[in-house]
Amino acid sequence: MWWLFLLNYECYFETVLLKFVKTYKNNRITIGSSLRLAAYISSGGLHGEIRFEKASEISVKIRFSLQTTLQYPDQQWLWSVTQFPVDYTRINDRCSRQYVGESVIDLTELVGPIDMPGNETGSVEISGISLTGEMGLWGKGLIFQDTYSSRTICASITVLEKNVEKFAEARFLESVAGNVWFRWLGGTKYTEHHWKIYVTDIFDISKDKSNCNILQTVFDPDNAGNGKAIGDIDERLGKIKIAIDHNNRYKTVYKDSKLSLLPSTDLLGPHRQLYLVIFHPKHDDSILLCSKINHRKPIFAKTLINAHGIKGEVSLTQVTPFDPTWVNVSLTPINDLETRLRYATKIKSYNIHELPPDPMKISNNSTEICETTKKIYNPSSINITDVPPAGLGTQDQYAVGDLSGKLQGRKEGSYHYDILPGSAKLSGIYWDTYLPLSGMYSVIHRSLVLHKYNETDNKSIIPWICGTLNLYLPDNIGQIQMITAQVIYRYPIVGKIIFRQPKNDPQMDTTVIIENLVHADGNALNNSELHRWMIHDNPPGKDYYNWTGRCLSTGEPYNPYKVQ
Repeated sequence: MWWLFLLNYECYFETVLLKFVKTYKNNRITIGSSLRLAAYISSGGLHGEIRFEKASEISVKIRFSLQTTLQYPDQQWLWSVTQFPVDYTRINDRCSRQYVGESVIDLTELVGPIDMPGNETGSVEISGISLTGEMGLWGKGLIFQDTYSSRTICASITVLEKNVEKFAEARFLESVAGNVWFRWLGGTKYTEHHWKIYVTDIFDISKDKSNCNILQTVFDPDNAGNGKAIGDIDERLGKIKIAIDHNNRYKTVYKDSKLSLLPSTDLLGPHRQLYLVIFHPKHDDSILLCSKINHRKPIFAKTLINAHGIKGEVSLTQVTPFDPTWVNVSLTPINDLETRLRYATKIKSYNIHELPPDPMKISNNSTEICETTKKIYNPSSINITDVPPAGLGTQDQYAVGDLSGKLQGRKEGSYHYDILPGSAKLSGIYWDTYLPLSGMYSVIHRSLVLHKYNETDNKSIIPWICGTLNLYLPDNIGQIQMITAQVIYRYPIVGKIIFRQPKNDPQMDTTVIIENLVHADGNALNNSELHRWMIHDNPPGKDYYNWTGRCLSTGEPYNPYKVQ
């Protein structure tokens, strides 16, 4: 009988022929800690399951759920791990040492025998063993020997989750007879790559940095030498792992105190630039891809208010996507008693709405302009009629745009001055963990709308003042210049789609604003919902007017990174 087990990507070729055993090993790769194993037992008067899971880097937790039968109420089992799993095609004598091999781990010595009754359920942690590896449990078997009788039972240690373990077989039927089995855990989940920080040459300013092959020098400002430079991050942290399946992404954290020495001049200087380089997994001297390391600036947005006697600004700041957003409300009524009282007592809420105010709406009535901003921004579809009163719930209970609900009455920030008891007024600095300034739920380019009670009945609520949340440079030194592109549709739909992105910063988000798309023949059909839409390679040609083959000239969807 020939066996080959691929355990933990350590290849064990075990030849069992005339009681001669030889083992070969190569190519070790670590399996993730989410692996769980199980042994299913129903023999010799014992029925149940034993499960194995990783407890730490050097220990395994064993959980068991067992029960005895009426025929054998009292049992004491000596148990151990065997070289080979059980061949369940054998009905008789399957637990013979000829088939399951010798014991490699004596569990009786480590945790004691299994006494029944009394140990139907429980768990125990054992150090010094692992789920995978040369002395791992995966792919092996369990054997139990009863001290009260001659009964011997056994079970395979298998993977608990379905479709994780893969198998292959080579069967020999001629001069050599037998089987070679291959077992592995669902294929490689990631590849491992060398990675380093490279620096451009000061004379390479004019060269195309999109070509990674121009990078020749590992970043080494201290002249530490080969393998010891700041840029040799793989020498300190090991290879970087890249997931093969985008649905099963690999995420990890590295800590490197040496990288804190990166001089800001190299990140910001105009002549030398830093690139993160990832090498081919098989050819260590071949660059797979590279990307420039850009200094990440905090995102700073604000809207300026100057209407109905209220002047000032509301600003939003988020340092990184992993930090909360800081909201600074700095609005002051003019030196007029009526205006100050109106702002302190009639203000109802501060909300962020879906759209910016329509710049084409020219009116002296700010209420009409603010009505073009649509509804409160609520991407989570929270029922806004069923939320706690403002300031009495946690921030996840309110719509993203409901600033009053999340911030009213909160004093964890600073400068919360001149707020009357019971007033809905916001003033000072607050933090908000549900107010992203980047990503698909960003509030940038949306509108801030102040609502107040209608003074005719003091019950209804109307929009009062509004403004657009625009991007500004750090330290409030000016507004960020934007690049705007637009698509105008005239037939068979009419309308406009606008794209806006900060100038000279292609890594910033692009805001897409859709303006009133309608069908040209609105009498027959006026519903533009649920249409697929995408950007294609080419501009439209003469087939623009061809109803049966319109826009085929635009080619394939724009896919510069060849995403499958």
